[in-house]
Amino acid sequence: MLFRDRHDAGKKLANWIKRHPKHQGTKDAVVLALGRGGMPVAYELARSMNTTLDYLGVDMIHAPSNPQLAIGAIAETAAEPSIQRGMAAALGISPDEMEQTVLHAAKREREAAEHFRKRRPLISVARRTVFLVNDGLCSETAALAAARYLQSLGAAKLVFATPIASTKTIEAIREDYDDVICLQKVLHFTSIAFWYEAFHEVTDQRVMSLLTQAGPVEVSESGNEVDISDGWLHLPGTLVVPGDAKGLVIFAHGVGSNGQNPMNRQIGSILNEAGFATLLFDLLTSDESSRPSDVYDIPLLAYRVVLATRCVRRWVDPKMPVGYFGTATGAAAALWAASQLGDEIFALVLRDARPDLAKAALPLVIAPTLLLIPENDDIALELNRQGAKRLAKCQVATVPEEQEQMARLATRWYTNSLERITARAA
Repeated sequence: MLFRDRHDAGKKLANWIKRHPKHQGTKDAVVLALGRGGMPVAYELARSMNTTLDYLGVDMIHAPSNPQLAIGAIAETAAEPSIQRGMAAALGISPDEMEQTVLHAAKREREAAEHFRKRRPLISVARRTVFLVNDGLCSETAALAAARYLQSLGAAKLVFATPIASTKTIEAIREDYDDVICLQKVLHFTSIAFWYEAFHEVTDQRVMSLLTQAGPVEVSESGNEVDISDGWLHLPGTLVVPGDAKGLVIFAHGVGSNGQNPMNRQIGSILNEAGFATLLFDLLTSDESSRPSDVYDIPLLAYRVVLATRCVRRWVDPKMPVGYFGTATGAAAALWAASQLGDEIFALVLRDARPDLAKAALPLVIAPTLLLIPENDDIALELNRQGAKRLAKCQVATVPEEQEQMARLATRWYTNSLERITARAA
């Protein structure tokens, strides 16, 4: 099998994993690129699995007398390196020489990893399934060092995934991994580059760019800027995660508004105080916002809401319940998205909703839905009452145009919905 480039290899690897039941539905997984060469391959796998990507640094330890001869490897902050003791002894390397060589290798890789991750620590792998990915495996040394390091960090399951590897190397690492996935096994393996039509150097900038698109986001109570992206589309957003957040609410704004809408930001702040994380983001690009055909394209907006839901699960606890707060056309998009995601969405609160724009989706929405209608708007009230008849669990309430009262009602709705879920689980 010949690969066009590393991205092509990653896509083929992702397609193989998709087709095998053993790895389908793997929850709370993380994909780690083993070195910079593995980053484009790992990026495609992380995108396919809709999970978080991160960089794991492992540096080769070379013989002091021969910089071209690898005698071991060490992961970035590992306490113990993986050393070929027999080779080191045969070369007459003293304990002091070995200690200095290991220290230099560890320092070099730790600095590289901090550079790529912008001084952020490696994402937590404790109790998670880890897919460790590279662009090809000639020697088992780095893979073994990585496995021992990840086991020391509490990884629940280790899967090594590579497009190309020698048969001997695969057998050498099997005992340290729960599974080894390889698309092309080679008996006599001399060069990774031979199996790629294009095998260019992966630059620092490329590694950091791919991590920005699919890597973890540092969350905080003060808010972080995030990028809602499918690889082509990029939508800016703000993610706020209070300590011990009990749920997350994604805001879907309506026509003429965006992720910086003051009303939604105020409602979001009140939800944050009540222990809910929030994501406010732009559903449309600046060019799209000026085109009525896009502004009222509910399936397009719904795709963006689903995309935001998939992205945010990489940045917070994937088990955290997710709800929607929608306004106007954004409310219709939230209904459409909820109809596709089923029980992944625990509750919806919709203000000034246009349920008529998502009529076909209404019977498929199973999440409890609260429709908030401005006082003295009889037309909107009737429109929402008609829509409520097609929803499985729905209440309609008239409220004054006051953000704080809307936020309190929304908070109560989300809290009660979570309590019912918890009671059913018990």
